[in-house]
Amino acid sequence: MKICMFSPFSFSMESSTHRLVAFAKELVEHGDEVCIIMPSSDKHSNFNVRKVNYSRGIEIIQPYHPKTHLLELSTLPYIISSLLKTLPLDFDIIHVLKPLPINWGSYALTPLRRIPMVQDMDDLDSNVMRAQNQSSFRIKIVEQSEIFLPKFSGHITTCSSVLKRFFIDRGFKDEQVTWLPNGVETELFATKPNSSLKNKLNLNDKVLVYLGRMDNKYQVYPLIRAMELIVKQRTDVSCLIIGDGDAKPFFQQTVKARAISDYFNFVGRIPFGNVPEYLSICDIGFACCPPPLISTGGALKVFMYMAACIPVVVNPVGDLPYYIDGGNAGVVTQLDPKNLSNAFLELLENEPLRRKKGQHAANYVRTNFDWSVLVKRLQKVYRGISG
Repeated sequence: MKICMFSPFSFSMESSTHRLVAFAKELVEHGDEVCIIMPSSDKHSNFNVRKVNYSRGIEIIQPYHPKTHLLELSTLPYIISSLLKTLPLDFDIIHVLKPLPINWGSYALTPLRRIPMVQDMDDLDSNVMRAQNQSSFRIKIVEQSEIFLPKFSGHITTCSSVLKRFFIDRGFKDEQVTWLPNGVETELFATKPNSSLKNKLNLNDKVLVYLGRMDNKYQVYPLIRAMELIVKQRTDVSCLIIGDGDAKPFFQQTVKARAISDYFNFVGRIPFGNVPEYLSICDIGFACCPPPLISTGGALKVFMYMAACIPVVVNPVGDLPYYIDGGNAGVVTQLDPKNLSNAFLELLENEPLRRKKGQHAANYVRTNFDWSVLVKRLQKVYRGISG
């Protein structure tokens, strides 16, 4: 089968393209042919053109994309160029990540070529934009795109049950929407702890970790508040914060103002290939889904924690409790400082329990959320709409 995938983001934004590229790699491993259409730059890549080559058989096509910081001015030339580049191509399925205006060229292909389309959703970008306090005009355009554009597709895949309910509530039938979670390449995270890295980062004996972009003040703030209480009971704990984003300065200022900066290390964004090594020195992972990001179901960080044999602390929102097997792979708790700190302390003070939950996490994610397992569900969707 020949699949043409469309991504609204350049490859340099690894977290957003991770899902699409991971599925593409697995499809190629299963004998399918895959090409990915993506911009040469986006707002997260500092507008640097990057060439992407894959040795595993994925063809990368980057349509004409003007170098400008005004994304609205670069969108239309990109849409036209992507349509012209893909019209002559021969493929069986169109797979689109996110129903955003920059992908409109792919939606034009469906009536022109009569090729079935899968609309893939890893989040509602309108909610992300609200959390970032973007203009109401931009939010409205994206919100309407998220409702209207998927109607062109033959099937919708979502990484969370919340997103599946979103589309069913808007008139899609249950059989038209497949809950297809994110995953992880579990073999990459079977890494032995690197004690020299731990010393280099000046971390204490026990390490709590947050991994991911920091786009709003909610994502790490609960962890900071919990650490205020934790350090009153034990001082052998550090927080390793991996990632970057607009909210990072806010978090750094907050820990300084609360006089707990000695317990935090903000290492910034690291290459994806280094993530397993960093997680190998951590003891507990943290992930939360606070308002207004209740649609978030991707939680790539959760699967990476689990694959690294780390128990995970999450809040009871969306699919997060399901991802950690209802608590067998970690702890489900509210985000208020008292409950969250107690959840961390429960695992910190009980090493046998922490190791047990970490091992269950690794086994659970390997069985249920490895990309090699999930791609079989995607192939079933392809077969269902291609006849």
